[in-house]
Amino acid sequence: MKLFAGTLVSIVILLGLTLSGFIVNETDHAIVIRMGNPVRAISNPGLHFRVPFIDQLQWLSRQLLTSDQDPKTFVTKDKKRVKIDYLIRWKIENPIEFLKNLNNIRNATDKLDSLVRGLLQEEIASRNFSDHSADSEELGEHGGQVEPGVIGENRKTIMSKITAQANDVSAKEYGIEVIDVRMKRLDLPHEVENSVFERMKAERTRIARKYRAEGSKSARRIKANAAKRVQIIKAEAYERSQVLKGEGEAEASRIYAQAYERGAEFYSFFRRLETYERIFARKTSIVLDQGSSLLKILADPDAPLGGPVEN
Repeated sequence: MKLFAGTLVSIVILLGLTLSGFIVNETDHAIVIRMGNPVRAISNPGLHFRVPFIDQLQWLSRQLLTSDQDPKTFVTKDKKRVKIDYLIRWKIENPIEFLKNLNNIRNATDKLDSLVRGLLQEEIASRNFSDHSADSEELGEHGGQVEPGVIGENRKTIMSKITAQANDVSAKEYGIEVIDVRMKRLDLPHEVENSVFERMKAERTRIARKYRAEGSKSARRIKANAAKRVQIIKAEAYERSQVLKGEGEAEASRIYAQAYERGAEFYSFFRRLETYERIFARKTSIVLDQGSSLLKILADPDAPLGGPVEN
């Protein structure tokens, strides 16, 4: 009898452990619900226990979830209609608050989409489609304040701001952490697409002309400076060449003078020969005076070499 009673007790205990124990995976939240109310959330993976027949379990995902809705149409500050396709990445941070306020993933997706759509509409309505000066198109390029648009690099700023605002609301009210809101695509309606593209093309053409004009002005300035520098270099080079030429001629004169001092008679004779060579090369008739040095040399080659040089 005692053996039977002990066996029965063991079976009851084993059955109680089986009904009360449960395992939580790394990818799940386990919410213990007692009398229809969530009393505790278990996020640590491993073996846990509950009160059998009283506590019920509900499972929620701990993984990163994505809400990808259909594209929505928004209106910018300058009355441009744009279609924005975006997605929301989020996860359940507080399972009990999530169950109390949203109950399931479908409701959470709808709430998040409504929240982000409202924040995005407010942000888009405060911006122009493209960057635009607060006063005129020209002021932005000359120091005026420029209002940022919704295209280009501004998209990152917009989505970061929407993510922070959505996370503030969802974390407090729904137990959800919004990881980020991403703009996948931004399109214009077909009826305004061509006009906007033409305006953007005209704007880029105007900017290109401005840059080309500034480039031409810089090129002319650089060429003028280069030409001026060339003239200065040439003038300095000419001045230096004249100095060197004068020094060379002075040195040559000095050498000639020293040579003349060393052999004045020979130098006088050599100059006569050069003079006669130039004269005879002309193939002309020459009338000489009786006192001519040339006539004396022709008449008497052994005559002294002294005497002035005749030209």
